[in-house]
Amino acid sequence: MNYEIIRKSLKTHNNLLEDMILNENIDLDKLEKILNEAIKIKKEIPSNLNKNQIKEIDSLIEKVINNVNKLKIILVSKVEELQKQEKANISYLRNQKI
Repeated sequence: MNYEIIRKSLKTHNNLLEDMILNENIDLDKLEKILNEAIKIKKEIPSNLNKNQIKEIDSLIEKVINNVNKLKIILVSKVEELQKQEKANISYLRNQKI
């Protein structure tokens, strides 16, 4: 891959991640693909790039990682919310006279 393709790809991925964060609508399949591609890019940064290009790619990969971490926080809070709802539902059902 050349520099421009890598750069555009990472920017597109970050835009998708930011949309997921903004909407709190997480597509796990897309998330997995984005992570896999970012890892692949990180491992295979072309050797013909200059320092500034490498620095920009590293920065974009770091942004992907930060956005993924934000999504993890959203997922954890959603799971915790669901667990609270489940406990409340169980308590409610236990208190019902059947």
